[in-house]
Amino acid sequence: MSAFTSMVHLMVDPDDLGQLHIAVRQHPDTPTTFFVEVDTLRCHICISGEAEPVLAVVERLRAELHATLRAVGRQDLTDPAEAEPATSS
Repeated sequence: MSAFTSMVHLMVDPDDLGQLHIAVRQHPDTPTTFFVEVDTLRCHICISGEAEPVLAVVERLRAELHATLRAVGRQDLTDPAEAEPATSS
């Protein structure tokens, strides 16, 4: 198993969300490995691994953001079930 350490800061521009592309794909040679990729003109982020750990990371990101927004008084959050699904490229 290998591990990589890096720091990436993706600043999302709410006026230009059309430049944000999210794709999920399966590794062609290793069917248990999946990639979640976030691309913009300035940044590329990839989270990879088996489906369950990758899904757990994505869910934890969502949960942490919701908890932080609630802590600062934002109660008008979209329910995850009502949010638009991400589109694959």
